[in-house]
Amino acid sequence: MQNEPSYIASQADKILQELKSEVCDFANTFVDKRTMEIDADALTAVERKFKSKGLSAKDILSIIGAKVRTSGPVVKPIHDDGVKPLPKARMDAINSYLKKLGLLNIYQFLGIPADTDHTRFSQVLTTKTRADSVDVQRTPAKDIAHHLMSAIQDFISDQNLRKGYDKALREAGFDSVGEKMTMMASINRKFIAPDLYK
Repeated sequence: MQNEPSYIASQADKILQELKSEVCDFANTFVDKRTMEIDADALTAVERKFKSKGLSAKDILSIIGAKVRTSGPVVKPIHDDGVKPLPKARMDAINSYLKKLGLLNIYQFLGIPADTDHTRFSQVLTTKTRADSVDVQRTPAKDIAHHLMSAIQDFISDQNLRKGYDKALREAGFDSVGEKMTMMASINRKFIAPDLYK
């Protein structure tokens, strides 16, 4: 049984998915979620950690779906574009499938850049969905991918849902900042005497 090609392939796929997940978990702290960029120094640190696994910087960038930051971040004025971010519960569901697959976003899953036009986005998702529907050899990873495709299927017909996903993805980095600020404020309240608030 363990010498059968299908068993060997499934074990290799499992090991690969675990490695991708490990890389994403470690590199996730260095990636700017708004731009999907990583500093060169941070990429070197990630590459050093996974050098023994035979991963190059190019491999790591492909796994995490990011690019190296070439210059300082450009601050753009904040404006309301009228697009509402996808609800948190739906983002959490999509992200749970992505995490199980060792991916950061749906664009990594589809193998396309985040700025791909909607026509191409729809074509790729439709093609992937059709291939999934005729695939009779199910694996745990394929089942997760199937659930992920179902979760984003309506993005094909409703471009605003995809824009909402993109907006929620951009804003995700601010959630952790808000949580850290709240935590720091609560810590400070423990150590600052009441008369200092006057």
